[in-house]
This record gives sequence, structure tokens and C-alpha cells, in this order.
Amino acid sequence: MKKFLFIFLILILVFGAGVGGYFIGNSQKTNETATITNKDVVEILDKFCYSAGWTNTTNTNSVKASSNEEIYDKDYMDYNGQEDFIKSWIYLSKYTLLHPDVMAGQYYISNATYRYNDYQYTGTMGLYYEFGNNCAYINIHDFNSQTTVTIIVDIAPVEKDTYQINIILDKSIVGFEQKEGVTLQQLNMDQYINEIYSFSMFTMETDEKNLSNIAIEDVSEMRLYGCDLRTNKQIDIYKTSIINEQTYTFDALLGKLKEQTSRTQGVAFGSREYKEIDVLEEVYRNLGYEII
Repeated sequence: MKKFLFIFLILILVFGAGVGGYFIGNSQKTNETATITNKDVVEILDKFCYSAGWTNTTNTNSVKASSNEEIYDKDYMDYNGQEDFIKSWIYLSKYTLLHPDVMAGQYYISNATYRYNDYQYTGTMGLYYEFGNNCAYINIHDFNSQTTVTIIVDIAPVEKDTYQINIILDKSIVGFEQKEGVTLQQLNMDQYINEIYSFSMFTMETDEKNLSNIAIEDVSEMRLYGCDLRTNKQIDIYKTSIINEQTYTFDALLGKLKEQTSRTQGVAFGSREYKEIDVLEEVYRNLGYEII
């Protein structure tokens, strides 16, 4: 799972380099190499699913203010249309790891057809995962849309009170339409598993594949979205606003993107041998779809 390949992201706390309430400072606080098992990762994924009750909290954090932030006074998380996608990736990760015949470091494929109201869809997903330093890297490839997603699951809190999942896509989803580019989404959950209290997404539409050389002129469009129940703030800005941002600058946002993509290694799906597994039916069933 390597540098620029995919991304899903979230928000929280103060980031000293300039990004305020929507990105955490460090991905991991330990250099110790822990032995990770499928069960360990599933437990964290289950905690995120359980905490999706979206209960509000009275706790607040001091964050650097942005003129583009707005007050958010609702007691539930607003994923700005991304919730079903996030659920799908987390469920697919969970049921892959629960499958008795699945092992790290091998390629798998799963097919299923579902009906939802009058809509019928056949999905084909490629799967590959491996464990890193106190975290898991789960790679999912949607053969229909030719989109690859990498989910980074940290086993230990990344800060004293925060569990985190990062999701990286190798597509831009500015305006909910997939184009060439990259997207990072991040989810944060408190240590007591009471709630997912922040979600953020930074997505760029660009033909440039090397993030180390990219400049704002290389980006056709970009978007930062964030919702934080602890700070009661929400932000939704595009390139024209990011250019003039004092807090959520392009360099700071790109830095967070590089931070997460640098943790991964390239995983290539395509013409290779796959072992077929039946997890996709379980995912669709748990999303409420009728399997056909």
C-alpha cells in the first residue's frame, strides 16, 4: 500500500502545523511493533460500528479558528452523503477479516448481486490486507468503477482519547462524481466508544500522481469538508476558498494527505490469481439489501 494510491479521512483536535479542528497531529504515538491479528482489527471496526449512535457530547476542544467554519448545533454526525460508502468499506473489511479462509498477504475476490427497491446491482470486489506497526492496511478494489480504497485501522489510540480510521481513495469525489485524483477521509472515535465525533474529507481532482511534486496549479478542483461534534463546528470549502485560507491552507491539507499515504505501500489489482470468497453477500445483507 504505497504513497498516492487511495484515501478516506476524518477530523479532530489541534494540528500544530496549521490545520485546526479537522485533522489530528500524528497518526501513531508508538514505535513499538505489536503482533496484530484479524480479531484485533475486527474489534476496532466493531467499536466504530457500535459508536455510530451519534450521541452528542458537551466536551469541547480549543482549535484555531477559520473564517470559513460555521456553527453546527445538531447532535448527530453529518457525513455529507458519504455515510453509506463508509459503512460499505468498514463492513467489507470486517467480514473479510472474519472469513475463516482469509489470510494476510493474499489476494481475494468476491461477487454478489443485490436488489434494493427497483434497483439491481452486481458488485465485484478485490481484497488484500496486511498488518503494519500497530495497525492494519485493508485494500479493496471495486472492479466496476476501477476504484481502489485503502483503509488504515490503528489498533491503539492515536492520541490519548482518540481512535482513528483513515480511508484513502485513488479518485477525486468533488461533487460526488469520481474523477482522476485522490481523497482522504478520516473518522475519529472517543476512547469510551460513545461516539464517532468527527469526520473530515479532503479531496483533489488532479492528473498529477506524484504528491511530492504537486502544486495548487496542478489541481483542477478540491474540497475540504468537516463536521465535529466536540467543537460544534462544520466546514465545507472548495479551491477558491482554500487558496485564501489562513488555517486550512493547501500546504497544510496536502501535508495531511502525504502523512497518511506515506504509511501505505502500492497494491496492484488486475491480472493476477485471486481466491474467491463469499463475503460480499454478507456485506450487502447487513446493509439491508436483498441478495439475489
